[in-house]
Amino acid sequence: MNKLKTSTSTLMLIFGIILPLLTLGIELTTAMCADTFFDPIPTFVHVLLVGAVPLANLWIWKAVSQGDATHLSKLGLANGFALGIAGFYTLIFLPLLPLGAIGIIIYGLGFLVMAPLFSLLTAFTCYRHLKMQRRKVPGVRWGFALALLILVALGLPMGITQLGLHMAAEDSSETNGIRLLRAVGNRDLMLEACYKRPSLN
Repeated sequence: MNKLKTSTSTLMLIFGIILPLLTLGIELTTAMCADTFFDPIPTFVHVLLVGAVPLANLWIWKAVSQGDATHLSKLGLANGFALGIAGFYTLIFLPLLPLGAIGIIIYGLGFLVMAPLFSLLTAFTCYRHLKMQRRKVPGVRWGFALALLILVALGLPMGITQLGLHMAAEDSSETNGIRLLRAVGNRDLMLEACYKRPSLN
């Protein structure tokens, strides 16, 4: 396997591994993004998914830095997973990227907003180097599909809860909506909807 250039390796380590881990730690301890914009890690599973990206990048970075292609299939699986998760978070943070660019200039905090993008770029760079070893890297598609499957599974209860809340608010479907919420409704989302409900006074 072709080894990474020193400059590329350093940039990947700083921006694609250390920065995302630092960002995750800051968000867990301060809830900065959750309090200001939205909660990017609402559940423990989300925390694991986000944390898995820099760890996957670290593993692949180490392998390509050493020119080690011993576990290419596993590396491809991890890379596909990192691409899927990092790609998803890059999309949801996309509207904040201009703000992040300004934040870099002013306070340097913009790096935190751009961490998903840096993670994605690092994962893609890892993929390119894995592809130098073999034209079709095994495991990448499976890893990417697994990431999407988990993200869909996490989002499905919230989507169903929103549907149930909408049905419960309609006289014609109120009973079915309540049944749906009792069966699979997300408790936190239902409580949030109750708090946001307009006062009758």
